[in-house]
Amino acid sequence: DNIRIVEGHPIDSDIQASYIRSGIGTSFEFGLDYYTIAQSQVPGLDITFAAKTINQGGSTFEGLHLVAEVDKGGVVYTGTSTDVDLAPGAEDSLGTTDAYTPDAGLGTYNVSWSFEGDEVDPYSPNDAMTSSFRLTEYHYGRDNGVANGSVSNVGDNAGNPLSIGNVMDIFADATIYSIDVDITDAADNEGAPIYGQIMIYNDDAGDYEYIDQTNDYDITNDDLGGTIKLYFE
Repeated sequence: DNIRIVEGHPIDSDIQASYIRSGIGTSFEFGLDYYTIAQSQVPGLDITFAAKTINQGGSTFEGLHLVAEVDKGGVVYTGTSTDVDLAPGAEDSLGTTDAYTPDAGLGTYNVSWSFEGDEVDPYSPNDAMTSSFRLTEYHYGRDNGVANGSVSNVGDNAGNPLSIGNVMDIFADATIYSIDVDITDAADNEGAPIYGQIMIYNDDAGDYEYIDQTNDYDITNDDLGGTIKLYFE
């Protein structure tokens, strides 16, 4: 085998993941990511931008901190984290110290995450990440518009209902009109009944309690591979 030895960098912040977190310390210690935000939720919404990095260099990266920037036709927010000294091979997750409440109207907010320190990182291709979230009139969701997973009934539950769901915080009063659900293109989905349900967590009981549900809906052939809307009445 051939071996190629190259000289490493003295410091190298390699960003591993980025987050758009709201509700930190509310229902979940580290909050949850929301990529589609209904304008009704803005009054109670504080977004913390966070990211995880690893120092791939051979020396401690001193004064390392996260810089998050939000752009919507111009920069509307810049936030930073506290400084850390990151040892070689060590990793850390940092979040902005000042939260952000979307204040530039409906539309797409583009976010960038990058790491800076006391010295300039000599290798920049792995320093940053970008993503976006949307402020909408009515839609509220944690997904980023990409259906990257699905679930079907389990073998020992054949013929019986299967309940799956998503957890979300409600930060301000709102009326819920419907639920959007992505349907896979599996042929045996056609004719299957489906309905949406809302449950709210009761701290005292330590469990979720039923609130309301939509009418039953039978999946059609036209629904396969698409998105259906289940309405509350």
